[in-house]
Amino acid sequence: RLGRIIRVLLILNKLNKSREGLKKMKYKKLEGGVEAPVYKVIALLQDMAVRSESAADKRHLDWIIDVIGSDRLYTAVFNASAVGGGNLDSETTEWLNSQYAIKEKQATRGSVLDPTKKRNSIAPSSTPEDIRTAHYGLVNITPAQERQLDQIMENVHKWDFSCFELFEASEGMPLAPLVLAIFKRHNLFDHFRVQPHHLAKAMTRVQAGYCYVPYHNRIHAADVTQTLYSLLMCDTVGSHVNEIDLFSAILAAAVHDYGHPGFNNPYHVKNRLEVAITYNDVSVLENMHIARAWRILTDPEHNILGNLKSDDFNTVRSNMITMILGTDMSGHFDELARFMTKTTSNGFDEQSPENTKMILKMALHVCDVSNPAKSPDLCIPWAARVMEEFFMQGDKEKEVGNSVSPFMDRETTVVEKCQGGFIKIIVTPLYEAWHAFAKSDQSNVAVENCKMNQEAWMNGPEGRIETWLKDKGLTKESPIITKHGADAMAQTDFQPVRPEEEKYYHETTVVQRKLTSEVASDDAKQESVAHS
Repeated sequence: RLGRIIRVLLILNKLNKSREGLKKMKYKKLEGGVEAPVYKVIALLQDMAVRSESAADKRHLDWIIDVIGSDRLYTAVFNASAVGGGNLDSETTEWLNSQYAIKEKQATRGSVLDPTKKRNSIAPSSTPEDIRTAHYGLVNITPAQERQLDQIMENVHKWDFSCFELFEASEGMPLAPLVLAIFKRHNLFDHFRVQPHHLAKAMTRVQAGYCYVPYHNRIHAADVTQTLYSLLMCDTVGSHVNEIDLFSAILAAAVHDYGHPGFNNPYHVKNRLEVAITYNDVSVLENMHIARAWRILTDPEHNILGNLKSDDFNTVRSNMITMILGTDMSGHFDELARFMTKTTSNGFDEQSPENTKMILKMALHVCDVSNPAKSPDLCIPWAARVMEEFFMQGDKEKEVGNSVSPFMDRETTVVEKCQGGFIKIIVTPLYEAWHAFAKSDQSNVAVENCKMNQEAWMNGPEGRIETWLKDKGLTKESPIITKHGADAMAQTDFQPVRPEEEKYYHETTVVQRKLTSEVASDDAKQESVAHS
C-alpha cells in the first residue's frame, strides 16, 4: 500500500510540473504575441504521457512529441524493403534520393566544440604576403595597432564586446581582423587548409561590398559575426556544433547582409526592382546576399573553400544558405514557433545534423536583432543608426510616390514607440526562447538586457538617444552614429547594387504610376462630362 501511495504522489508531482510548464507556455504566448496551436498540442500530449500507466503508450506518445517537435512530420523516408521485396537496385535508389529529395534517417553527432579547449596558434606563414596579411588581414599594420587589436580580441568571446571599438582600432576595416582572429583561435586555417592571406583578401572584398548606409553596413556585419561566435561558445550550443559548422557559421554571419542597400524587401518588391525580379519576390535581399557573396568566397584568386572535402563543402554551402535565408523577418514567427516547440518537446536532446542546422539558423537570426539584448552603450547607438536608415527609406518612398512604411516617416515617427514595440513583440520573446534552449549565463544576461531596454524605451522619458549622447559628450554627428565604413571605401568587382538597373526600375515605376494617375483622371473627367 505504501508503494502505491508513493507511486500516486510521483504521478501527481509529474502532472503538476507538466501543468506548470503549460502555464509558462501560455504566459510566453500572451507576452510575446506568438500564438501557435502546436504549443498546446505538445502540452496536452505531455500531460497524457504523464497520466498514462502503460509503458507502451508512453513510448508512443514520446515518439509523437519528438516527431511534432522536429522538422520530420512531413519528411518522406524511403523504405526499400517495402518495394520489390527489398531488392531495389542502387541506381533507382540513388535516383529517388537525388531527384525527389527522399531523406534517410540522419545519424547522431557527438559533442565537438569544447569552449575550454586550448586553441592552437595560427599556422606559420611561408611567404612575404602571408607575413603581411596574416596579422588581422590589414596591410601596413603598425605594432601599436596590432597590440590594440590583440587586447580587443582577448574579449572576442564575450557578450559585451564592442564592435565600435574594433571599427576604430582597425581604421574602419573590422571584418577581416575579426574573422581571422576567430579562425586563429580554433586553428581552422590548418583544419580546412585555408591560407590566411586568402581569407584576408576574401573578407576585405566582402567588407568592401557592404554599402555605406547607417545600419546594414560592415560594422553590423562584424557585430553579428562576433555575437554569433559568442553564442556558439555556450556549452549547450557547442555540444551541437563541430568545426565545419563553426567555419560555415562565421562565414554566414560575415556575409549575411552583403550588398544591403538600406531598403527592405517590401520596398524592392513594391517598386519592381531588379533584385526582386531576379528572386521572384521571395526573400529578395537574403537570396542576393548569399548569391553574390558566394562568388567572392569561391573566386579562384582567393578561394577559401577550394581545399574542402566534398562533404564539407556541401555542409558549408547548405548551412550558409539556410542561415542567411533564415534572417528574413517575414518568417520570424513561424521559425520561432518551430524552435519553441522543439525546445519544449526536448527535441534538442539528440545531437543530429537536423538539430544543428535549426540551431545555427536560429542563432544567426537571434544575433541579427541582438542590439536590444546588449547594454545601453551598445543598444542606443545602434537604435539611432537603424532609425536613420528607416527614415532614409521613408524619404525615398516619398520621392518615388510610395506610401511611407510604418515607423519610416522622420516627421511623424516616435522613436521610443518604434523601439519599445519591436523589442516587446519581437526581440524579448525571441531571446526568452533562446534562453529556454541555451540556459546559459550569457543568454540570461541577454534576456535581462532586453527587458531593461524595453522598459527604458516604452516607459522612460522621451529623447533617450539625445540624453545618452549628451551624457557621453557626443552629438548626432559623432562617428559612432555617422561613420559607416572606411574613409576611402574600396570597390569590389561584384557591385552589390547596379545603379543603372535600379535607376531604370525606379523611373519605370514612377512613370507607370504617373500614367495610371493621368488615365484615371481623364476617365473621371469623361465620366463627369457624360453625366452632365
